[in-house]
Amino acid sequence: MPVSVISGAFDCAAATYDQQWSQSAAGRVQREAVWRELTKIFRPGDHVLDLGCGTGEDAEWLANRGIHVTAVDPSAEMVRRAQAKGIAATVGDISVATGSFDGVLSNFAALNCVADPGSLLEPLSALVRRGGHLALCMFGKVCAWETFWYGLQFDWQRATRRWGAKTRSESLGIDVYYPSVAEVSAALESNFVLLRSLGIGFLTPPSYVRGLPGVAVHAMGVLDRGLALVPGLRSLCDHQLLVFRRR
Repeated sequence: MPVSVISGAFDCAAATYDQQWSQSAAGRVQREAVWRELTKIFRPGDHVLDLGCGTGEDAEWLANRGIHVTAVDPSAEMVRRAQAKGIAATVGDISVATGSFDGVLSNFAALNCVADPGSLLEPLSALVRRGGHLALCMFGKVCAWETFWYGLQFDWQRATRRWGAKTRSESLGIDVYYPSVAEVSAALESNFVLLRSLGIGFLTPPSYVRGLPGVAVHAMGVLDRGLALVPGLRSLCDHQLLVFRRR
C-alpha cells in the first residue's frame, strides 16, 4: 500500500498506541522479551537504526544503554510522540533511510506492512555494515492465543486470519502480510544469515486480550522465557523475533 496510506493509519492510532500496547501488561512483557535479546547483539557505542520507531519506546531504551539511535517512522504523529520523549526521530521509511549502522531494529510488526520481504534486501544491505545485525520482530503466522481467544467466541474469521498471506487490519484499515520465518530468511539470505528465531508471546497474550490480572500476565512472561524458545511452540507465538548477521 502507498506509504501515505500507512502513515495516515498510524497517525490515527498514535494517540492511544502507548495506552493500548506499550503500557499494557502484555505489551510490556512482550517488549521486555525483545529487549533481553537486544542486549546480546547491541553494545554501548553501537549505532542502531530503529526502523518504524513508533512512539520511541525502543529507541529510548537503547539510548539509555549508551547506544546511538537513529529513529524513523512514516507516521508524523508517532514521530511527534517519540520526540516528546527526547528521541531525535524523523519522518521517513526504509526507502529514504541512509547511513551505515551496526544494526537495524524493526520491532512489533512494522515490516508486516511490506508485501514482499525480498524488497527489503537491497536497502537493508546498504544500511547494515558487514558483521552487523538485524533484529526483526514480526507477527507470527499462527498465533495460538488468537486462535483460542476468537475460537471461544466462534469468530473463525479472526481466529484464522493470520493463516493466509494477508488480511485487512480492522483497526487501521491497511493490509497486513504474514510471511513465514522461512520466507523472510530466504528473501534475505544472500546478504544475511539467520542466527536464530525466537517466539515472543506464547503464553503471554496479544494486547487486545483484556481482563487478565497483570500479575498473571507477568507470570506467563516468566514461563515464556523457556516455552517460547521451544521448536514448535515458538511458531505459535504472537510475534517472531528474527536475528540476522550481515555477511
